[in-house]
Amino acid sequence: TSNGDYIVAGTREVPPNGAFSNPELLCVDSSGNIIWQRYYNVAFNCALSGFARFSNDELVLAINVQTGPLQWTPVFAKIDLAGNQLWVTNPDTLQNYRVEYIATTSDGGFITQGNI
Repeated sequence: TSNGDYIVAGTREVPPNGAFSNPELLCVDSSGNIIWQRYYNVAFNCALSGFARFSNDELVLAINVQTGPLQWTPVFAKIDLAGNQLWVTNPDTLQNYRVEYIATTSDGGFITQGNI
């Protein structure tokens, strides 16, 4: 982040036997101390594909939600620097689309790449 902290991202299996999964973020300082840790319950079974940082340190998460065998739907979530979820959106037009890459754009939006 712009203040020197680091964001660590992944997918957390809940409960530990992996019945379902959610994206998880940790913010750590330069010494590795955890500042905050959050997981985001955006859907029943989903995996974090990636995230991108805006210039104001807010993040957009690209999340793939499993809707059936070999079927995925993307969900996007915006997170502030304190780890709070600001919004979640599920573009209905992107059924069976799996996000593989996300980046922010100069106009304050984001762009994704994936496969159908």
